[in-house]
Amino acid sequence: RYHAFAIESTKHGLECHACDFRGHGQSGGSRGDIGSLSGAVSDAVALVVSTQQLTPRLPVIIFGHSLGSLIAYLVAHKLAQDTTLPTPSAVVLSGFAMDSLSPPFGVDALIPVLRSLPSAVRSISAMLSSLTPQGPACPLPMPEELTHDTQEAAHVRADALHHHGWICNRTALCLLDARAQCRALLPRWGERFPFLLVHGGDDRLCPRSACDALMAASPQSDKHLKIFEGMYHEVLHETRKQEVVQYILDWMLPRIGAQLPRSRL
Repeated sequence: RYHAFAIESTKHGLECHACDFRGHGQSGGSRGDIGSLSGAVSDAVALVVSTQQLTPRLPVIIFGHSLGSLIAYLVAHKLAQDTTLPTPSAVVLSGFAMDSLSPPFGVDALIPVLRSLPSAVRSISAMLSSLTPQGPACPLPMPEELTHDTQEAAHVRADALHHHGWICNRTALCLLDARAQCRALLPRWGERFPFLLVHGGDDRLCPRSACDALMAASPQSDKHLKIFEGMYHEVLHETRKQEVVQYILDWMLPRIGAQLPRSRL
């Protein structure tokens, strides 16, 4: 889904590599079931490491959107904390999903419970994940709630590789655990790399409170938050997507240097 962003990035000498979560896109597994949080993080770390081994002189930039932003957050921290792994030169998170407006189990009345009693919601989610891993946990938003671009929304509806319907119980549990881990890391996250947060001002899925919390807590001095007013959750698939792409590139390129060595790939 980020092909256009990747193509634009390659015009500036960047190489783009991505992996589909298990149960998503072209990866195997039950549809919509990422399996485990640790597995998702390990898979992404393995992608970074295997690519960096082929191109050891190239800087590493980590990008993630929504659920991918949580995984990217955890991956970037793991890379930066392990001296045997490549430390990111920059990290970009889109639609940072540490906070959510999605109703637990599809019940709007439970949103306050998720905020005030997260451990109770987590316990119920863990039980359901154990009993029926692929059972429905909460509904996914409609494409029209994610972007104003009607063509993009129609493309999502027609995309057979895009997961539709409900988030399954096991993935919902992974989401809750990822959010908890992200919160625990807030005071230390970004110590060794600059980061950019891009977020839609009218995001109906993930409030900007997560971005504000990260900006306030991170010890990194080179940290930036860009709110694109009037946009929904999918800022890279909005009607003004080129504006978002250009903003990200303008932020990234100075942080990795104007002259990049030639890739061996």
